[in-house]
Amino acid sequence: MSTVVRVNDPNIAPLDGVALEAKCIVTRFSTGKNKAVAIRSQEMADCSIKASMELGVMSISVPGRAQMVSIRIDEALSVLREAADAANDVAASRKDGTADG
Repeated sequence: MSTVVRVNDPNIAPLDGVALEAKCIVTRFSTGKNKAVAIRSQEMADCSIKASMELGVMSISVPGRAQMVSIRIDEALSVLREAADAANDVAASRKDGTADG
């Protein structure tokens, strides 16, 4: 697992900025009538994850592809919190023998 580092350079990011060099999966979709209809391809790539509470934004960039997606930190945290709660519910129901699958 990679290490999260603090940027600590106001010329690059806010002083609360953090970064993580990681691996990501880049997925391309086939489209029809302006919506994704199927996965066309997937491949592993190097990516950079950055976040700043001051800006309220988290970004994931794929420098080798000149692509970046930025999202609000509060929305990312809401999704992660709900995913953790769902995983805990599934684990608890498996322990109790009530889960399907």
